[in-house]
Amino acid sequence: MRIVLDTNVVVSALINPNGVPSQILCLVLNGQIILLYDNRILSEYSAVLQRPEFNFPRTAVHDFIGYVSQAGEFILAEPLSLNLIDETDRKFYETYRIGQADYLVTGNIRHFPKEKRILTPREYLNHYCHNDSQAKNKKFWLSLGQPSKSKPN
Repeated sequence: MRIVLDTNVVVSALINPNGVPSQILCLVLNGQIILLYDNRILSEYSAVLQRPEFNFPRTAVHDFIGYVSQAGEFILAEPLSLNLIDETDRKFYETYRIGQADYLVTGNIRHFPKEKRILTPREYLNHYCHNDSQAKNKKFWLSLGQPSKSKPN
């Protein structure tokens, strides 16, 4: 699965390691989800995470940016003609659309066009877990030699 993460989700994940955004970031860091980005997104991640009010260690920020740039998927996002409530969110939407991401995950859902694949962190995690459990269930039944939709007697 390929997603774009708004900076507010990344910050929330790092501030609260027990929250829903953190669970999504763990999926990214464990390689279960591919993070799409462009240079504008990386720059914003870096600038915001280095703000004094967050007090994140500079080396940790540098390591995170390095991880995203190596493990993520770089997208050369082209400008799209649309009006957004917050123009600073344009980079996320353009990367999501041009990169054909499966989802854009944001804490500011009202800043974006109403689309089925633009989700809050909780909506995304619920969707991811639902699909993941369906896939595991199918693998289980197939491993028993049973059709995935039928149950053994």
